[in-house]
Amino acid sequence: MLILVGVVLSIGILSGFTYNEARSVLVTHDLETRNYAEAGLIGSYTLMDRDLTLFDDFFSDSLKNSFPTFLDAYNRSGGDPRNIDLNALKEQLGGDIDLYVIDDHDMVIATTYTHDLGMNLSEFTGFSETLAKMRNGSGYYADRVTREQDTGIFRKYAYYPTPDHRYLLELGLNDAGFMARRNVSFVKTAQQVQADNPSLVLVRTFNIYGEQIGDRTAKVDPGLNELLNQVIANRSTLEVRDTTNATLTRFRFVDLKNPVYASDPSLVIEFVYTTRPLDEALFRLTLEHLLIGLLALVLGALFASGVSVLVVRPIRQIIGDVEAIANGNLNHPIGKVWMVEFDALRQSIHLMVDRLKEQVNQITQQNEVLEARVEMRTRQLVQSNEEVHLYLDIMTHDINNTLTVALASAEMLNDILPPGHPTEHKIKVNRITTAIQKSVGIIARVSMISRVHDSDIPLGEISLDHEVLDAIGHYPDASIEYAETSLQVCADQFLSEVFVNLLGNSLKFGGPDVRVRVAVEVDEEDVTISVEDSGPGISDLVKPKVFGRFARGEGHGTGSGLGLFIAASLVARYGGQIWADDRVAGSPELGAAIRFTLPRHCFEE
Repeated sequence: MLILVGVVLSIGILSGFTYNEARSVLVTHDLETRNYAEAGLIGSYTLMDRDLTLFDDFFSDSLKNSFPTFLDAYNRSGGDPRNIDLNALKEQLGGDIDLYVIDDHDMVIATTYTHDLGMNLSEFTGFSETLAKMRNGSGYYADRVTREQDTGIFRKYAYYPTPDHRYLLELGLNDAGFMARRNVSFVKTAQQVQADNPSLVLVRTFNIYGEQIGDRTAKVDPGLNELLNQVIANRSTLEVRDTTNATLTRFRFVDLKNPVYASDPSLVIEFVYTTRPLDEALFRLTLEHLLIGLLALVLGALFASGVSVLVVRPIRQIIGDVEAIANGNLNHPIGKVWMVEFDALRQSIHLMVDRLKEQVNQITQQNEVLEARVEMRTRQLVQSNEEVHLYLDIMTHDINNTLTVALASAEMLNDILPPGHPTEHKIKVNRITTAIQKSVGIIARVSMISRVHDSDIPLGEISLDHEVLDAIGHYPDASIEYAETSLQVCADQFLSEVFVNLLGNSLKFGGPDVRVRVAVEVDEEDVTISVEDSGPGISDLVKPKVFGRFARGEGHGTGSGLGLFIAASLVARYGGQIWADDRVAGSPELGAAIRFTLPRHCFEE
């Protein structure tokens, strides 16, 4: 009975532990998959909006230059819009710009675009406050290119208050070039994210007024409209779980509002996930563990019964022999288990028990060692799997989306920029080129992380001088001070990447006149290397975080956040330590210093 109880308890504890571990892995992976999909799409939308802003600003000058004519006509009318011939003004301005007059009740009281005559602009969420601010202000107010929901026509608007602040003059440009905006599709980007995520069954995007992007005829049901209004009002995330249909709906608010413009292009993304794969996996996991436990219980019971039979049978034989002798049958033959050999048998039993205890202890110790190794290997496999998913997600979502957006923007601008355009427009094109270069940099850093993790090259003693000079060669125009040395350190071929990333970080965040110095200090076992710069420094609050994955600096430059993470990973690989410090102790504003140690000699494990 005791044997059976011990077997049942052992099986129950082991089964419960493995179940909790497996369940945690499934739930965590499902959560991370959702987070990667949502972050990727939100990031893509943000980049797309930035590029569309550049595109929209391209047409601002023509509207700004048209307002003096409109203001002059208003002044000549004696402040009465009814005395202005708006249609004549439209023809005078070239015929492709519509004119509007908005009163202090936010009503369009006069316009050359009869479709909008009498429109009450206060019906648009938050727009009334913006109109009042512009009407009571002064100067030119540019707006974005927007699309009419019912006609699908693209228009770019701009505003100018009348001198008496009674009305707000508005111009609306309908340019054929606006059709190039179709090259940047929010719907196609969302469809790509949905195709890459099997558990994502629906992705829809809505504007700030609750209208579905990409389907002008779609009707939003009252229940969904209430949820959208809640998300838009709070400008926050909302999660709704439907256990009946096994779905999880997450509404993510994408804040794209820019106070420079009158309209609010912010979006709400609806992610609908099916929870059935996770629910089914958890159900199968529970069922499997129950069946395994039941099977183990049956086998344990059979094992215990068999052991009991084997143990009781010789005892019964001894008892029978003893009873036969006790009954007076002195000639009763004694079995081989006792009588003349009884004392030896007793000693043998004691010896057997002692040996059995030693064997059980050995098996227990071996089992504990084996379980520890299995647990360690399991953690390593889980970590490796997470890293593989991270790289795949970055390459298939973030980088591809970034390159897709940048390429679409470049094509769009190439379509509308003829040769000989002003320099400021070329600068905008260069910004898109910079975005592509950033994407290339991200790919390079991710590739470096993968190569470092996959590398099986043994560490060896290499020239520190060679690696530092090789890294400095990447920045021929930079002011970098370094005193050459003949020191050897324990590292590998990736050591120069540490210096490339640290030097690049100093040059990026240090400003245009930054000076960089590489200093080396040596003791008996380690070499301490410092990369110091004269830039704005790193605050004490940020120092502990700079080596984290995707951590970003505080300066005017921006990056992928992987440079310092790669440097820290390589230093750890070599058995060193790395930390952020001040170039001058106690004075962060006088410049930053990244210091790390490297062993002077490699020792075989």
